[in-house]
Amino acid sequence: MKYYSEILNRAFDSEKECLKAEKEHEENVIAQKKIAETAAKQRKARAQEVEDALLKVQEAKENYMKVLQAFCKDYGAFHYSWTSDKVKPSLLDFLNWF
Repeated sequence: MKYYSEILNRAFDSEKECLKAEKEHEENVIAQKKIAETAAKQRKARAQEVEDALLKVQEAKENYMKVLQAFCKDYGAFHYSWTSDKVKPSLLDFLNWF
């Protein structure tokens, strides 16, 4: 006599084998759900970290523009030599003046 598992769509030689395979399958499904939930939580936390960093960059840029405009208003121009590889102006920095 064969035992058919509707969950696994498979036949087994004994009821014991069938129940054991279904139980293992259920445990695997639960483990996969836990892994997926953990990954989703980590992704959400990392996304929030990126958003927070972007907000800080935007706030720093606004402060930079405010201070630079005040300096230029008082002294006419600001000269800075870009000697560091870490700080490089972008085209957007220059387009913000227009």
